[in-house]
Amino acid sequence: MRRRESAAQAFFHAARCFAVAVSIRVRFRHFLRLSQGQMNLGTINHCVYCGTRDGPFSDEHTVPVALGGDRYLENAACETCRKITNDGFENACLSIMLESQRFHLGLMGKKARPKLKIGIGEPQAGFKWKHVSRDKHPLALVLPRLAEPALFTGHEYGETAQLAGLWAWREENVEAILQEHAKESGGQKARFFQPFNFHLFSRMLAKIAHTEAIGQFGEASFRPYLPPLILGKTQAVARYVGGNPAIPGGEAEKHIEWLTNSVSFGVAKPLLTGMPALLTTAIRLFDSFNAPGYVVIVGEALRDFPELEPGTSGGA
Repeated sequence: MRRRESAAQAFFHAARCFAVAVSIRVRFRHFLRLSQGQMNLGTINHCVYCGTRDGPFSDEHTVPVALGGDRYLENAACETCRKITNDGFENACLSIMLESQRFHLGLMGKKARPKLKIGIGEPQAGFKWKHVSRDKHPLALVLPRLAEPALFTGHEYGETAQLAGLWAWREENVEAILQEHAKESGGQKARFFQPFNFHLFSRMLAKIAHTEAIGQFGEASFRPYLPPLILGKTQAVARYVGGNPAIPGGEAEKHIEWLTNSVSFGVAKPLLTGMPALLTTAIRLFDSFNAPGYVVIVGEALRDFPELEPGTSGGA
């Protein structure tokens, strides 16, 4: 796989215009809007990450249940890989980065009692946390806008996800809530903070893309690029995971009480013969918030995908 990846990357760098070709040739189809109601995408009976057939195996959701995910692969993750994905990045994404948002949107269960916090003061001058109740904590969301995957652009971004900017959404009452906290704290500035790790978030996107592609097309349809990244064996996030320039994120209603996510697929076709076509996934978490979209290169396409061609109907 290393030889094939290197050859593909060298081609894309030489072409220099593949990033333009992506917007023309990758038509994301087979659109899935993910909502409530569990759906079994297939029984695997081996680990989709390391390939072992020595069980036991657990079911593997594509989008995490904690983000409203309702689609899963049955018997698809060994215990070792399940711990890597859970402890390696999913728990951090769901329980630290997106904890307050999940709580406000009712995705944590009725008994959940997260520690909702507001920052008081200036970080460089004795910044303090103030624990607050739900009605005094605003619903706000910040997500990264990422550069396109380096395998598309030919750029050598290194090991870290390349930040192209930030997208933010806030409830209409955010300023009023923060002003109230500031008044109660003697006029000190009150802030909403959302900790974020772009690298771990990108690994979660890779897991969503890999498992959803298996559920939609089967493992024999592509040669996977993502398991080493998902399992932490390589840190080359920016090579395969990036932003979707077609969906930079935008304004949305200021009062949202539900969450939808979406996934779609396309095939990136090279401009020269002899180079592999790439199965590619477009992911948009917090779709209902008009959040930014992301692109993940799943792997080398091993067959034609007529279902992804223009003029065919998508959906699942």
